[in-house]
Amino acid sequence: MTPSLIIYILPPAIYALLFHFFWGRGYGQMALYLAASLLGFALGVLVARFLHSSWLSLGDVPALEGSLGALAALLLARRLLM
Repeated sequence: MTPSLIIYILPPAIYALLFHFFWGRGYGQMALYLAASLLGFALGVLVARFLHSSWLSLGDVPALEGSLGALAALLLARRLLM
C-alpha cells in the first residue's frame, strides 16, 4: 500500500468513525457515513486539484480541502438520515 493511498483512506475513515460515535445509531449508518466521508474527501481533493489549491498538504494529498469535503458530505448524510 502506498503512503498516498493510506492518506486518501485513513482520514475519511477516522472522520466517519468519530461522526458515527457522536451521532450514529447502527451499523448501517456507519457504512453510510464511511461511504459519504470517502466520497466527500475524494470530491474535496478533486476540487483542490482543479483549482490548483493546496493550503495544507500531506505529501501530494490536499488534506485540508479533502477534510472539508468529507465534513460536508458527512453533514449532508446526517441531514438526509434525519
